Amino acid sequence: MASLKRVNLMLDEGLVERLRREAREQHMSMSEMARTLLDRALGRAREPAETLERLRRLRDSFGPMPDSAEIVRKDRDRGW
Repeated sequence: MASLKRVNLMLDEGLVERLRREAREQHMSMSEMARTLLDRALGRAREPAETLERLRRLRDSFGPMPDSAEIVRKDRDRGW
């Protein structure tokens, strides 16, 4: 990933709230959401390695997935 530089932006409060809401819905930080939106607007595609890393972080944020084998066995034993 390219090096990042901190910038100070003045944005309308409504825009900040929309950015915050969209970032939360996409499980991203506001900075990551702003970078993604700017990259799209400027026609710059995200590198595949960046996308893969983001997906890994997202998956890890949910923790381990539960094992459903026991539930499947019980349902099978009940004849479902």
